Amino acid sequence: PTAVKRKEGPKRILCHDMKGGYCQDADEKYRNQFTSWDKIDVFCYFSHHFVTIPPRVWIDDCAKNAKVCLGTLITEGNLGMRNCERILQNPSDFAEKLAQLCTEFGFHGWLVNFESPVLSCDLTARFLSELSNACREKVGEASMVLYYDSLDSYGRVNYQNSLNGQNEAFFNSCDGIFLNYWWTEDKILSSIDRAKSRRNDVFFGVDIFARGVRYGPGKGASIPVSFLSQIGASIALFAPGWVLECGEAKNKSEREAMIADREFWENLFSN
Repeated sequence: PTAVKRKEGPKRILCHDMKGGYCQDADEKYRNQFTSWDKIDVFCYFSHHFVTIPPRVWIDDCAKNAKVCLGTLITEGNLGMRNCERILQNPSDFAEKLAQLCTEFGFHGWLVNFESPVLSCDLTARFLSELSNACREKVGEASMVLYYDSLDSYGRVNYQNSLNGQNEAFFNSCDGIFLNYWWTEDKILSSIDRAKSRRNDVFFGVDIFARGVRYGPGKGASIPVSFLSQIGASIALFAPGWVLECGEAKNKSEREAMIADREFWENLFSN
Protein backbone atom coordinates (compact mmCIF):
# COMPACT_ATOMS: atom_id res chain seq x y z
CA PRO A 1 0.00 0.00 0.00
CA THR A 2 1.02 3.61 -0.57
CA ALA A 3 2.73 5.16 2.43
CA VAL A 4 0.43 7.81 3.90
CA LYS A 5 1.36 10.11 6.75
CA ARG A 6 -1.27 9.78 9.47
CA LYS A 7 -2.92 13.09 10.24
CA GLU A 8 -2.80 14.40 13.80
CA GLY A 9 -5.93 15.89 15.36
CA PRO A 10 -9.57 15.33 14.33
CA LYS A 11 -10.08 13.29 11.17
CA ARG A 12 -12.83 12.73 8.60
CA ILE A 13 -13.88 9.46 6.99
CA LEU A 14 -15.87 9.12 3.78
CA CYS A 15 -17.69 5.78 4.04
CA HIS A 16 -18.80 5.04 0.48
CA ASP A 17 -21.98 2.96 0.54
CA MET A 18 -23.83 3.31 -2.76
CA LYS A 19 -26.34 0.91 -4.28
CA GLY A 20 -24.62 -2.10 -2.74
CA GLY A 21 -21.22 -1.23 -4.20
CA TYR A 22 -19.32 -2.79 -7.11
CA CYS A 23 -21.53 -1.10 -9.71
CA GLN A 24 -21.29 1.63 -12.34
CA ASP A 25 -22.95 4.28 -10.17
CA ALA A 26 -20.63 3.61 -7.21
CA ASP A 27 -17.37 3.12 -9.08
CA GLU A 28 -17.69 5.20 -12.23
CA LYS A 29 -20.39 7.88 -12.01
CA TYR A 30 -19.79 8.90 -8.39
CA ARG A 31 -16.04 8.52 -8.73
CA ASN A 32 -16.06 10.87 -11.73
CA GLN A 33 -18.05 13.54 -9.87
CA PHE A 34 -16.19 13.35 -6.53
CA THR A 35 -13.33 15.86 -6.36
CA SER A 36 -13.36 16.85 -2.67
CA TRP A 37 -10.38 14.78 -1.58
CA ASP A 38 -9.16 17.80 0.37
CA LYS A 39 -12.16 17.44 2.71
CA ILE A 40 -11.39 13.88 3.90
CA ASP A 41 -8.56 11.89 5.47
CA VAL A 42 -9.81 8.31 5.12
CA PHE A 43 -11.81 6.60 2.37
CA CYS A 44 -13.73 3.44 3.30
CA TYR A 45 -15.40 1.29 0.65
CA PHE A 46 -18.58 -0.31 2.02
CA SER A 47 -20.82 -3.09 0.76
CA HIS A 48 -22.88 -5.90 2.28
CA HIS A 49 -20.53 -8.68 1.17
CA PHE A 50 -18.76 -10.51 4.00
CA VAL A 51 -15.35 -9.24 2.85
CA THR A 52 -15.31 -6.04 0.79
CA ILE A 53 -12.06 -5.18 -0.97
CA PRO A 54 -12.02 -1.65 -2.44
CA PRO A 55 -12.03 -1.63 -6.27
CA ARG A 56 -8.70 -0.87 -7.89
CA VAL A 57 -9.88 2.52 -9.20
CA TRP A 58 -10.61 3.75 -5.66
CA ILE A 59 -7.36 2.32 -4.27
CA ASP A 60 -5.47 4.19 -7.01
CA ASP A 61 -7.37 7.42 -6.33
CA CYS A 62 -6.56 7.18 -2.62
CA ALA A 63 -2.89 6.67 -3.48
CA LYS A 64 -2.86 9.70 -5.81
CA ASN A 65 -4.45 11.84 -3.11
CA ALA A 66 -2.43 10.41 -0.18
CA LYS A 67 -5.49 9.13 1.70
CA VAL A 68 -5.88 6.05 3.89
CA CYS A 69 -8.02 3.43 2.10
CA LEU A 70 -10.11 0.84 3.97
CA GLY A 71 -12.15 -2.22 3.06
CA THR A 72 -15.06 -3.56 5.10
CA LEU A 73 -15.65 -6.79 6.99
CA ILE A 74 -19.35 -7.22 7.78
CA THR A 75 -21.54 -9.94 9.26
CA GLU A 76 -25.33 -9.85 8.96
CA GLY A 77 -28.19 -12.24 9.74
CA ASN A 78 -27.87 -16.00 10.17
CA LEU A 79 -25.03 -16.30 7.66
CA GLY A 80 -23.28 -13.54 9.57
CA MET A 81 -23.55 -15.51 12.81
CA ARG A 82 -21.86 -18.47 11.14
CA ASN A 83 -19.17 -16.18 9.75
CA CYS A 84 -18.62 -14.72 13.24
CA GLU A 85 -18.09 -18.25 14.54
CA ARG A 86 -15.54 -18.90 11.77
CA ILE A 87 -13.64 -15.73 12.68
CA LEU A 88 -13.61 -16.36 16.42
CA GLN A 89 -12.56 -20.02 16.09
CA ASN A 90 -9.14 -18.77 15.00
CA PRO A 91 -8.88 -14.97 15.33
CA SER A 92 -5.16 -14.73 14.59
CA ASP A 93 -5.39 -16.82 11.42
CA PHE A 94 -8.33 -14.80 10.08
CA ALA A 95 -6.60 -11.54 10.98
CA GLU A 96 -3.47 -12.65 9.13
CA LYS A 97 -5.47 -13.43 5.98
CA LEU A 98 -7.21 -10.04 6.04
CA ALA A 99 -3.91 -8.22 6.53
CA GLN A 100 -2.47 -10.16 3.62
CA LEU A 101 -5.31 -8.90 1.41
CA CYS A 102 -4.24 -5.36 2.25
CA THR A 103 -0.71 -5.99 0.99
CA GLU A 104 -1.87 -7.86 -2.10
CA PHE A 105 -4.38 -5.22 -3.22
CA GLY A 106 -2.70 -2.10 -1.84
CA PHE A 107 -5.07 -0.69 0.78
CA HIS A 108 -4.48 0.12 4.45
CA GLY A 109 -6.95 -1.70 6.67
CA TRP A 110 -10.53 -2.49 7.62
CA LEU A 111 -13.80 -1.27 9.02
CA VAL A 112 -15.12 -4.18 11.10
CA ASN A 113 -18.92 -4.25 11.35
CA PHE A 114 -20.47 -7.09 13.36
CA GLU A 115 -24.20 -6.79 12.62
CA SER A 116 -24.75 -10.32 13.93
CA PRO A 117 -24.46 -11.40 17.58
CA VAL A 118 -21.11 -12.79 18.70
CA LEU A 119 -20.62 -15.62 21.18
CA SER A 120 -17.62 -14.07 22.93
CA CYS A 121 -16.80 -10.39 23.40
CA ASP A 122 -13.35 -11.33 24.69
CA LEU A 123 -12.55 -13.21 21.48
CA THR A 124 -14.03 -10.36 19.42
CA ALA A 125 -11.74 -7.88 21.15
CA ARG A 126 -8.84 -10.28 20.62
CA PHE A 127 -9.66 -10.51 16.91
CA LEU A 128 -9.65 -6.69 16.62
CA SER A 129 -6.29 -6.57 18.38
CA GLU A 130 -4.82 -9.34 16.20
CA LEU A 131 -6.10 -7.63 13.04
CA SER A 132 -4.71 -4.24 14.09
CA ASN A 133 -1.31 -5.79 14.84
CA ALA A 134 -1.23 -7.82 11.62
CA CYS A 135 -2.13 -4.80 9.49
CA ARG A 136 0.45 -2.64 11.24
CA GLU A 137 3.11 -5.28 10.65
CA LYS A 138 2.27 -5.69 6.95
CA VAL A 139 1.11 -2.19 5.98
CA GLY A 140 3.07 0.04 8.34
CA GLU A 141 2.13 3.15 10.29
CA ALA A 142 -0.65 4.09 7.84
CA SER A 143 -2.61 0.94 8.73
CA MET A 144 -6.03 1.42 10.31
CA VAL A 145 -8.61 -0.92 11.83
CA LEU A 146 -11.90 0.61 12.95
CA TYR A 147 -14.70 -1.01 14.90
CA TYR A 148 -18.29 -0.09 14.07
CA ASP A 149 -20.45 0.57 17.12
CA SER A 150 -22.83 -2.39 16.77
CA LEU A 151 -22.45 -4.65 19.83
CA ASP A 152 -22.99 -4.38 23.57
CA SER A 153 -20.86 -6.10 26.20
CA TYR A 154 -23.02 -9.25 25.95
CA GLY A 155 -22.29 -9.63 22.23
CA ARG A 156 -25.79 -8.56 21.17
CA VAL A 157 -26.42 -6.17 18.30
CA ASN A 158 -27.22 -3.06 20.31
CA TYR A 159 -25.97 0.30 18.99
CA GLN A 160 -24.54 2.45 21.78
CA ASN A 161 -24.20 5.78 19.93
CA SER A 162 -21.40 6.70 22.31
CA LEU A 163 -18.14 5.35 23.69
CA ASN A 164 -19.09 3.71 26.98
CA GLY A 165 -18.53 0.65 29.13
CA GLN A 166 -20.43 -1.52 26.66
CA ASN A 167 -18.01 -1.00 23.75
CA GLU A 168 -14.82 0.36 25.31
CA ALA A 169 -13.04 -3.02 25.17
CA PHE A 170 -13.50 -3.07 21.37
CA PHE A 171 -12.24 0.52 21.07
CA ASN A 172 -9.19 -0.31 23.17
CA SER A 173 -8.35 -3.24 20.87
CA CYS A 174 -8.04 -1.31 17.60
CA ASP A 175 -7.32 2.08 16.04
CA GLY A 176 -10.72 3.67 16.53
CA ILE A 177 -14.50 3.42 16.71
CA PHE A 178 -17.13 4.51 14.16
CA LEU A 179 -20.09 5.44 16.36
CA ASN A 180 -23.65 4.83 15.23
CA TYR A 181 -25.62 7.89 14.12
CA TRP A 182 -28.11 8.43 16.96
CA TRP A 183 -25.81 10.29 19.34
CA THR A 184 -26.74 13.36 21.38
CA GLU A 185 -24.67 16.27 22.64
CA ASP A 186 -24.36 14.59 26.04
CA LYS A 187 -23.14 11.38 24.42
CA ILE A 188 -20.55 13.30 22.39
CA LEU A 189 -19.15 14.94 25.51
CA SER A 190 -19.13 11.72 27.56
CA SER A 191 -17.44 9.84 24.67
CA ILE A 192 -14.70 12.44 24.33
CA ASP A 193 -14.19 12.47 28.10
CA ARG A 194 -13.93 8.65 28.23
CA ALA A 195 -11.53 8.47 25.28
CA LYS A 196 -9.14 10.95 26.93
CA SER A 197 -5.95 11.17 24.82
CA ARG A 198 -7.60 9.08 22.09
CA ARG A 199 -10.51 11.46 21.51
CA ASN A 200 -9.55 11.82 17.82
CA ASP A 201 -10.02 8.05 17.38
CA VAL A 202 -13.75 8.37 18.15
CA PHE A 203 -15.56 9.00 14.84
CA PHE A 204 -19.10 10.29 15.18
CA GLY A 205 -21.28 8.86 12.42
CA VAL A 206 -23.30 11.24 10.22
CA ASP A 207 -25.74 9.51 7.85
CA ILE A 208 -26.29 11.58 4.71
CA PHE A 209 -29.58 9.69 4.20
CA ALA A 210 -30.58 10.93 7.70
CA ARG A 211 -32.20 7.69 8.87
CA GLY A 212 -33.54 7.91 12.42
CA VAL A 213 -32.00 11.32 13.15
CA ARG A 214 -33.31 14.84 13.64
CA TYR A 215 -31.46 16.51 10.76
CA GLY A 216 -32.56 16.20 7.14
CA PRO A 217 -30.85 14.28 4.32
CA GLY A 218 -28.19 15.78 2.07
CA LYS A 219 -27.49 19.38 2.99
CA GLY A 220 -29.21 18.84 6.34
CA ALA A 221 -26.12 16.92 7.43
CA SER A 222 -24.25 20.23 7.60
CA ILE A 223 -25.94 20.82 11.00
CA PRO A 224 -24.30 17.90 12.87
CA VAL A 225 -21.08 18.27 10.85
CA SER A 226 -20.82 21.94 11.84
CA PHE A 227 -21.37 21.12 15.51
CA LEU A 228 -18.83 18.27 15.50
CA SER A 229 -16.27 20.42 13.66
CA GLN A 230 -16.66 23.28 16.14
CA ILE A 231 -15.86 21.04 19.10
CA GLY A 232 -12.96 19.38 17.29
CA ALA A 233 -14.44 15.89 16.94
CA SER A 234 -13.63 13.28 14.30
CA ILE A 235 -16.42 12.58 11.81
CA ALA A 236 -17.49 9.56 9.73
CA LEU A 237 -19.72 10.56 6.79
CA PHE A 238 -21.85 7.66 5.63
CA ALA A 239 -23.15 7.40 2.04
CA PRO A 240 -22.42 10.86 0.57
CA GLY A 241 -23.26 9.28 -2.80
CA TRP A 242 -26.76 10.43 -1.79
CA VAL A 243 -26.03 13.52 -3.90
CA LEU A 244 -25.98 11.40 -7.07
CA GLU A 245 -28.63 8.92 -5.93
CA CYS A 246 -31.22 11.33 -4.57
CA GLY A 247 -29.86 14.88 -4.53
CA GLU A 248 -28.73 17.75 -6.70
CA ALA A 249 -26.46 15.63 -8.96
CA LYS A 250 -29.20 13.17 -9.92
CA ASN A 251 -29.86 12.93 -13.68
CA LYS A 252 -27.30 15.68 -14.41
CA SER A 253 -24.46 15.74 -16.90
CA GLU A 254 -21.06 14.70 -15.59
CA ARG A 255 -19.90 18.31 -15.32
CA GLU A 256 -23.12 19.46 -13.63
CA ALA A 257 -22.93 16.51 -11.23
CA MET A 258 -19.32 17.37 -10.37
CA ILE A 259 -20.28 20.98 -9.60
CA ALA A 260 -23.28 19.88 -7.51
CA ASP A 261 -21.16 17.42 -5.53
CA ARG A 262 -18.45 20.00 -4.89
CA GLU A 263 -21.10 22.45 -3.65
CA PHE A 264 -22.44 19.73 -1.34
CA TRP A 265 -19.02 19.20 0.25
CA GLU A 266 -18.32 22.94 0.48
CA ASN A 267 -21.66 23.40 2.23
CA LEU A 268 -20.92 20.58 4.69
CA PHE A 269 -17.78 22.26 5.95
CA SER A 270 -18.61 25.93 5.37
CA ASN A 271 -19.08 26.84 9.05
